[in-house]
Amino acid sequence: MEFVAGDPVRGKEKLEANLQQLHPSTTVKTNIYYLSSPPTRSSQPDQTTTSQPIKTQEDSRPDKSLEISEKEIDSTSKRPSTLRRLWSIREVGVLQALILTCLMFSLLTPYFLTISNISLILRQMSILAIITMGMTFVLASGEVDLSVGWIFNMVMSTMAFISVKFGIDPWITIPIGLLTGAILGALNGSLTVVLGLPTIIITLATMTVFRGMALSLNQGRTISNLPESSFFLIGSDTLGPISYMTIIMILIVIICSWIWRNTPFVRHLLEMGGNRTAAERVGIRINRLRIAVMAFSGLMCGIAGVIALAFLKAADAQSGKGYELAAIAAAIIGGAQLGGGAGTIWGSLIGIALITAIQNGLVLMGLRPAWQIGFTGLVILAAVTIDYLTRTRRAKTSREMLTSNPTPNPD
Repeated sequence: MEFVAGDPVRGKEKLEANLQQLHPSTTVKTNIYYLSSPPTRSSQPDQTTTSQPIKTQEDSRPDKSLEISEKEIDSTSKRPSTLRRLWSIREVGVLQALILTCLMFSLLTPYFLTISNISLILRQMSILAIITMGMTFVLASGEVDLSVGWIFNMVMSTMAFISVKFGIDPWITIPIGLLTGAILGALNGSLTVVLGLPTIIITLATMTVFRGMALSLNQGRTISNLPESSFFLIGSDTLGPISYMTIIMILIVIICSWIWRNTPFVRHLLEMGGNRTAAERVGIRINRLRIAVMAFSGLMCGIAGVIALAFLKAADAQSGKGYELAAIAAAIIGGAQLGGGAGTIWGSLIGIALITAIQNGLVLMGLRPAWQIGFTGLVILAAVTIDYLTRTRRAKTSREMLTSNPTPNPD
């Protein structure tokens, strides 16, 4: 029989005497487990008394280390394959659509996959890609900017007008162009906050205002005969097989990708786009954020306008028309949502590459402009469908991963 006591010796003797009376024919021995160091006594304890380390409740529990290891091994064996993990990447669906489109046009025309044509596609998509970067930020916040095309035109017209009117080198007008784009974008955001109207309504109105302002500068005609400058090398020169326009586009995309992944600005945008009321309750300054994201979109239009002026060497009165629809379509194809709360920078880049490749391929096939517009819409619809199916598959894969890796029970 075992007895746990805090006063071991006296408790032991008393217990043995009581038990001996109950069972006279049985020799009774007890063991003592100490809760602390054994107390000192002047007399020697009974030789039958032995000290043993106390067994706590935690020590009495079974060792679960082997059990946990078996669970980890089992969960590792159930992890999805590399191919299934690739399906879970957001940009995979639209990337597949781009690859299929390029393969299709390469079979229909032998000139599509040539080095010169690929370089032309990259040059053509550079301007729209930069505008699409700004649109991705706007859509992620739950806003829509319909004025990007005419902000772009205003930047070009302003720079060209100042250069021709005052004979200024276009390099000097670059800060003016960038500032013009940012101010017009901030004006959109400020009107949205002050009037309390959705940005789609505000920018629908300012789109017409900016168009009128651009027409007042260029008088409805193309502004040409700009002063000779090395500025135009941005649109015509190359670094090896890659144009300067493409290099600038890649740099802008990398910078936007870094901002997207590493700044609280984007996290607040996504929170605002996902649930504006909840974002406001946790202390996010919604109004300031709305103005900032619209100004950022205007700045991207300014950069695109600078590159376009260097490429065209003139400011066309119709430049930028329809750019807002192409930018919105590319961002949505790349993973953004009109309701906000989602989007990817690289997905938007692939989206604009898809649209540009379609337009380029149709031109090489000699299709009439009316058919080009209709066919472009059909291919975009197919791309969105493929992307939707990919997202459905990704959601299913995520659920399977959660099912195969359940959260361990702390008990």
